Amino acid sequence: MPKVSVLMPAYNVKEEYLRKAVESILNQTFKDFEFIILDDCSDRDIAPIIQSYNDNRIRFYRNEKNLGIAASRNKLMDLANGEYAAVMDSDDISLPERLEKQVAYMDSHPEVSVLSTGYEAFPKREVAVHPENVTYLDLLQCCRVTHPAAMLRISDFRKYDLKYDSQYECSQDYDLWSRAIRYVKIANLPEVLLKYRVEGQNITQRKRDVLFSDTRKVQNNMLNFLTSDKKLQDQIRMMLKLPDRPLTFWQKIFSVYNKNSQKLLVIFGKSFVLRKLNK
Repeated sequence: MPKVSVLMPAYNVKEEYLRKAVESILNQTFKDFEFIILDDCSDRDIAPIIQSYNDNRIRFYRNEKNLGIAASRNKLMDLANGEYAAVMDSDDISLPERLEKQVAYMDSHPEVSVLSTGYEAFPKREVAVHPENVTYLDLLQCCRVTHPAAMLRISDFRKYDLKYDSQYECSQDYDLWSRAIRYVKIANLPEVLLKYRVEGQNITQRKRDVLFSDTRKVQNNMLNFLTSDKKLQDQIRMMLKLPDRPLTFWQKIFSVYNKNSQKLLVIFGKSFVLRKLNK
């Protein structure tokens, strides 16, 4: 039985991106893994691409019909034979030591069931690192887990019947972590071990309103799990600064926020640095 099952769904991904994703796993310093790739009925048959690698660690499957990302990820979990499951997306790049470092941490921290890492979004080259120990309130505030960099202790997810929910279009991972944290411990390695591709066709870029709605739904479910007292829920919202209503039209096109010690003005997606005038 392999130590790790790397789980990668694929759907209509560019060959260039797919090859870079596959090669980033095959070139890992940690070698004891199976690499399960599931094609969710892409328009173009990707089997020849996958088979060109001729690596016996690869197990390739193709759905008989398009199932969608949640059902495909659940199917991958069912196919996994490893002690740990490493989530991977078909257009991202895992750095060479990702699996080695995650396995070492999971082996030495048996209380942890989900371990993610920091990531570098590219081509923008923006870096994000989440807190090492993720609490319920941390996760209630926002998603503190980089999904395509996550490693899961499979036995715990099967024990508590934790699966992806297809009702969420953009926040399936956030919903999964929000339910998992009721039963298991979640942590992050405070270093960048994944390069996360961000482009215009990315679903969270195309459907920001859906993402906002999904996020609020997850947070409402987490609040309801904590307490049915609506006044207490409102107090928690205020403490964590959670919005309780959708963004207005003007908020969508006009906002001001801080980044790297600078105040930015954003209008129609264009950023401008605000500076103090000399008197």
